Amino acid sequence: MAHRFRGRRWLLLGLVPVLALTAVAAPFAMAGGFGGWGGPGCHGPGDAASKMRMAADHIGPVVGLSDGQKVKVDALIGDVAPTFDIHREEGTDLRLALANELAADTVNRDEVERLRGDAIQLADRASRDAIDAMLRLHEVLTPDQRAKVRDLGAMFHGPRP
Repeated sequence: MAHRFRGRRWLLLGLVPVLALTAVAAPFAMAGGFGGWGGPGCHGPGDAASKMRMAADHIGPVVGLSDGQKVKVDALIGDVAPTFDIHREEGTDLRLALANELAADTVNRDEVERLRGDAIQLADRASRDAIDAMLRLHEVLTPDQRAKVRDLGAMFHGPRP
């Protein structure tokens, strides 16, 4: 029996620091403190257009965009990029609000649930806008160019069915 008790003690001694670290790190990470997508220094206001144009500059020659297609792609970027910047800002605001709520002396579960619901709605809007942008881009491309985009994606992310 003593061995079993000792095992539980080690489990608790190992689990407590992990939980404590999680309690401290999670709000910081959700507020964008660790960088990455939406984190400090990664994206600034108006940055979606520059990232999209950089991607178009790299992908355009690979798929063989014509001059007319380049103009259409640039117009598409100018049209959709502000929406993605808004989504990024809304996501940052939600992460900060959740981090602040989780760091409060008393956590309001209803407020956390409201923020979670807002985050789900934002993710739904953002995914719809992303799919719409992809469909609009693919309307500009020929079937052969679409296949090249697919193959290019597979090169970086593995084959897709």
